[in-house]
Amino acid sequence: MTAPRQLDLLVRYLDVTVVLAAAPVFVLGDLPLTGYLIAAVAWVGTRYVAALAQRRAMASANPGRQAAILLATMMARVFVIVAAILIARFAGNTDDGIAAAALMLVAFTVQLLVSISLRTYAPRPGGSP
Repeated sequence: MTAPRQLDLLVRYLDVTVVLAAAPVFVLGDLPLTGYLIAAVAWVGTRYVAALAQRRAMASANPGRQAAILLATMMARVFVIVAAILIARFAGNTDDGIAAAALMLVAFTVQLLVSISLRTYAPRPGGSP
């Protein structure tokens, strides 16, 4: 794999990298590990499924099908993330739920910023931006 390709993958999946890099912080900082583990598994799992769904949607020539796949994936991902936070809260304690929510918030923020920065916009007809 070439260096630009590796950098592109690192930036594109920076949220997953941040989630995985938080593991030593949780272990060494004596932070709630149950919350971290549940949140990390939920985030990485939903990120993987969302990437597969996006590839499947883009392979379809039908715009309606593309929109349906992407919308269903987004809604399911929100449901799984909220469920993971609640599971962390009730499987552990309040601190586990807070840790899971904090990790999800950081990962979501990183993914949102990366997706905004990598988005390319097509020029409008007529040449105006």
